[in-house]
Amino acid sequence: MPGRMDGVVAVVAGAVEGQGRATALLFAAEGARVIAGDISGKQEDTAAKSDGDITPVQCDVSQPGDVEAMVAAAVSRHRRLDVMCNVAGIAVGGGMLADEDPDDWDRVQDVNLKGVFLGIKYGAPAIANSGGGAILNWGSIGGMIASGMAPGYSASKAAVISLTRNAAIQYGPLGVRINCICPGFVLTPMIGKGRPADPPEVREKMLTTMRAKSLFNREATAEEIAEVALWLCSPPASFITGVALPVDGGWSIRSV
Repeated sequence: MPGRMDGVVAVVAGAVEGQGRATALLFAAEGARVIAGDISGKQEDTAAKSDGDITPVQCDVSQPGDVEAMVAAAVSRHRRLDVMCNVAGIAVGGGMLADEDPDDWDRVQDVNLKGVFLGIKYGAPAIANSGGGAILNWGSIGGMIASGMAPGYSASKAAVISLTRNAAIQYGPLGVRINCICPGFVLTPMIGKGRPADPPEVREKMLTTMRAKSLFNREATAEEIAEVALWLCSPPASFITGVALPVDGGWSIRSV
């Protein structure tokens, strides 16, 4: 039985953990030839988990040369590029803005926003030259609503939404659809990374609070997000561009 992405060449940036890993594995399982980029050096682990066609590459999405080389690897290996998924993201810092470390702020913007910019900069022309396709950027519900908890992260994701809309206008006439997926609470390794581990009771209280944001009182799984990503990058979504799609279990429609 043909896969839903048979013949598609896709780059997934940030492919080692969480939503990026789930997206790379799902795309490959559905027949795509995937270039899996990551800064960690563990991208070979993602490739090893798949029976599909995944080529691991080293990539720091904040570095233009790395992103350009990642896209070039897809074109060199497969002679085309159809889909670009800009998944890589980090969440560091937070708290009161007056206490925010400027270095943390810069790093978040470099990965979350500049990384998406570079993915579009190098990915969109390659996709257009291949006859058209799709770019999917990872925003967040934090870019759509304000909580005051992580202003640097939220600002980066709000900017990704705006960048997506502007890029969609520029590249739509060239056959490149550009959308943004905005997950709600997804329990991935990024949660709590970069700071000391919370005591179990504190972590459980945080999880209970975050799960309650959803109308279903649970987190999303990385695999659920990957399924939405696949749809947005596939022909059934061919008339959708410039959209910031919440995948948040209803979090964003609450009035409180």
